[in-house]
Amino acid sequence: MERQQQYMQLIETLFRVINKFYALEKIPRDYGVGENFYRQEIHAIAVIGNHPDINVMQLAEQLGVTKGTISPVVTKLEKRGYVSKLKGGESNKEILLRLTIKGQMAYHGHEMFHLKLHAELFEEFDRENPEHIEFLKRFLQVGEHLVDKYLQTDEKL
Repeated sequence: MERQQQYMQLIETLFRVINKFYALEKIPRDYGVGENFYRQEIHAIAVIGNHPDINVMQLAEQLGVTKGTISPVVTKLEKRGYVSKLKGGESNKEILLRLTIKGQMAYHGHEMFHLKLHAELFEEFDRENPEHIEFLKRFLQVGEHLVDKYLQTDEKL
């Protein structure tokens, strides 16, 4: 099989995975607290759990979304009792985010979900040649760079 055809198959597989992730994003899941979370909600909880006292702008950057996209998610999580907003920073005007006890429970449930998922991936790829893993990592990094480039310009794809 020629190299260009192999790359095209890799890209097609990547797009299938992305589309399946989009489908998963629309399905809420319970992470052990008796309430369902959409992907964006639980990942906001995960980032806040990993970075206590993060502000909304930093949270948006970590998630790769705009502040306007993540602000309503944070507000919803606060109303549901998973996130608390605190004043802080140098001027005490900055709004910092922390998980509540309930938020910590969801965070840990999400961590357990990922540990199980990652264990399955590690088991599958543990037998793989490390050079193949490096190639895949580089392939995804180049793809991310190209997407970032097109997001920041008016250049047509």
